[in-house]
Amino acid sequence: MRNQLLQFLLKVATNKTGGRVLMRLITPTDRLLLRLTRGRFCISAMGAPTLLLETIGRKSGKKRATPLLYLRDHHSADTLYVIGSRGGQGGQAHWALNLSIHPLAVVHSPEGTGDYFAERITGDHRAKIWKAFVAFNPGFNIYQSRLKQEIPIFALKPELGSLEAASSENGSGYLSN
Repeated sequence: MRNQLLQFLLKVATNKTGGRVLMRLITPTDRLLLRLTRGRFCISAMGAPTLLLETIGRKSGKKRATPLLYLRDHHSADTLYVIGSRGGQGGQAHWALNLSIHPLAVVHSPEGTGDYFAERITGDHRAKIWKAFVAFNPGFNIYQSRLKQEIPIFALKPELGSLEAASSENGSGYLSN
């Protein structure tokens, strides 16, 4: 049942209108559920590995929380990969722009919560991880075909730094992108 629901949602998301609707409905719901359950439950996770990524807003300096699909590195279980596809809607994902300025992030996942350092991957490394995302969801190829820019992929690696320290002077709380 879970796999059928996931396949249905992925198919709907590949359509421009479907992707827009799902992003507007599921994203805020998942943000709330992931926060309330400390990364253990969300609608998207009914078949897709999902985490809640907290970044620091590049303009506001405030915390931003975004639910994202992630893949785990097979060679380094601590490394997670996230993709800034925006459901093929065009433009850059706000969280990706935030990470470009403030690479420290907090990740809430079913395995727990931790501080991570984000690095945008490029070249052969990106090509390898891109193939893994496309194997999981062939719709990423459709998303990419709609866009002029390359969809960014970030490696998230455990970090000793803290998002709390980076944002302490800017207030707290979760905001949508």
